[in-house]
Amino acid sequence: MAYLARNSSLITSPLFDIYGITATVSFVDTRNNPESGCDMSYLDAIAAHYLEKALSLALQLSELAYPGTIYTSEGLVTDGNVALMEIEKKHFLSCCHPSELTQNDWPEIKFIDFNLVAVWAKSIGFSESSFATTRVQRTLAAFTHVLGLGWRHDGETLFRSMQGLESFYCDGIGDLRRQLSHKCQMWLGANPEKLNIVGHLYDLRSKFIHGAAKMQYWHDVSDPWEEDNKTMEHFSDGVELATKILLSTLQRCILESVKDVNWSYEYQTTK
Repeated sequence: MAYLARNSSLITSPLFDIYGITATVSFVDTRNNPESGCDMSYLDAIAAHYLEKALSLALQLSELAYPGTIYTSEGLVTDGNVALMEIEKKHFLSCCHPSELTQNDWPEIKFIDFNLVAVWAKSIGFSESSFATTRVQRTLAAFTHVLGLGWRHDGETLFRSMQGLESFYCDGIGDLRRQLSHKCQMWLGANPEKLNIVGHLYDLRSKFIHGAAKMQYWHDVSDPWEEDNKTMEHFSDGVELATKILLSTLQRCILESVKDVNWSYEYQTTK
C-alpha cells in the first residue's frame, strides 16, 4: 500500500476500492539435470512478468464487456514482501457507457459477459503475437491504442479509432470515405437520423491527419475550450463518435463469434 501511495494520490480516495488477486504460477523444469538448482528470485520475476501481462490484457478486454465502467489506478505484482512488477493504470471510455446513450443514439452499445469477450479474444489469437494481421485483429489492436491513450489525447484517439474502422471496413484505396460510410451502416444498422455522419467523421479525420485543422500545442497556454468552444466541441464529438463506432463494431464481432470478415460486392444485370 505504501508503494502504491507513493505512485498515486488516488489510492486513498473513497472513489477507489483496493482489490487483491492471488495467483499461482507453475513452472516445468525441462533440463536434463534438475538437481542443479534454480534461482527462485529469477522465477519470481518471470512469474510477475506474465501475471502483469495477463491482468493488463484482462483489463483491456473489460472495456469491451463493460464500456465506460472500470477505471483503475496503478497496480502492483508482489510476492508479499517485494514489489516485483507495476501494473499500468487502465482508462475507461466514459462516453461509451450505455447509460450515456438515448433510445435513438447510433450505434448501439451494450454490456457483454466478460467470459464471452475473453473466449472470443482467444479465438482470434489476441496476444499470441506482437503483431495483428487479420482484419479483426487489426481492429482490436487499434482499440487497445485508443484505450491506452487515455484522456487529453483527442487527436491521437481520433487517428487510432479511424485506423481501426478503416482496418475493418475498407479495402484498397478507392473512396475510403464512401466505403466506411456504407459498410458501417451495413454492419451496425442504419443511422436513424439519415445523416451521413460517418462521411463527415472521415472528413474530420482527414483534416487532422493532413494538418488542415486547428492544432493544439502540446502544452496549452490557455484553456482551448474557452478560446474556441465551437471548434473543441465539434472535434470532441467526432472523437467520441469514432470511438463508439469502433467499440460497437467489435461488440458485434464478439456477440456473433466473428473471427474475420471479407467484404464482397455483387451486381445484377438485366438484358
